[in-house]
Amino acid sequence: MDMGNKCDNNRPHLDNKSPLSSISTMSGPSSPTPSISCETCTQLSQLEVEAFAAVGEVATFVKSISVSEILTRTPELLFLNLVTLENESYCIELTQKGWRICSDRLDCMYGDFRKLEMHINYYETIYSLLDSLSKLYRDQFSSSLATKLGKLQEERTSKTSERDEEKTEMNEKSEDYDEDEVYLAHVRGGRNLNGQDEKPTNIED
Repeated sequence: MDMGNKCDNNRPHLDNKSPLSSISTMSGPSSPTPSISCETCTQLSQLEVEAFAAVGEVATFVKSISVSEILTRTPELLFLNLVTLENESYCIELTQKGWRICSDRLDCMYGDFRKLEMHINYYETIYSLLDSLSKLYRDQFSSSLATKLGKLQEERTSKTSERDEEKTEMNEKSEDYDEDEVYLAHVRGGRNLNGQDEKPTNIED
């Protein structure tokens, strides 16, 4: 009898009256980020909000990720199905202890006892869990981060250039004023630099 990876899916799951039942939980690179209305969000536990946020945040870096509609889901316990970019499947448990790989099969809460080390570790975030599982996740996440940092640097450089151009224009205007307008105003009886009226200088032979 093979007890390596036994699954029991005859567990209570979310009923249609729960606020979670109306939320789309499937997400992947080609799937839209699941949205949660403000009204629904107020009805979710902190753990549930964390789970749905994770689905949206890491969807670009995995093949698919979704909250299980078969396994038990309560405010204190829920499961997610994950398929990495390497096409490897996992069932992830989320509790107050953190994120845990409970099985290498979808919709299965029982892991393979031959892979005990994999199933006893808890991770603080979904990111650290994925970092331990998927090299392609690490590569794609690093690439995405580098791209964002590059764009941020370009924006800062652009803003710095604009400020430098504005300063240059102001300096040029100031120089023009000193050399031309002040002199002409003085000769024609305009105002001096203190804003006082002054008369043109009489030139005697």
